[in-house]
Amino acid sequence: MTHRSHGCHAKDGPAHQERQVVEIVCGFLQEEPLGHLVVAVPVLCMYLCYGLVLIAYSFADDPSYAVGFRQLSIPLSAVGGVFLLGEQGSVPKLFGVILIFCGALLVAVG
Repeated sequence: MTHRSHGCHAKDGPAHQERQVVEIVCGFLQEEPLGHLVVAVPVLCMYLCYGLVLIAYSFADDPSYAVGFRQLSIPLSAVGGVFLLGEQGSVPKLFGVILIFCGALLVAVG
């Protein structure tokens, strides 16, 4: 007799989902001629961007200013997504953008 906790099958677990993701990525890399670049370039940019953030923290007299400035990228990205990319705006998104902007403003002021 097999014990199934909460009615979940073994194929529904995290290991199965991880295998599915690996299969999708490997299939993409094999089918796309530039698949490796499509995956590698954003990963490289992510590490470079984080390196720049760490450099900014080391140069700042008060790192809270660098943190506040970094947080401004979130509302700017949300506004750019709505106006430049045509994403759908919503009340929760607007509320979140306003809260983040006010928090960054409070850090900058003092």
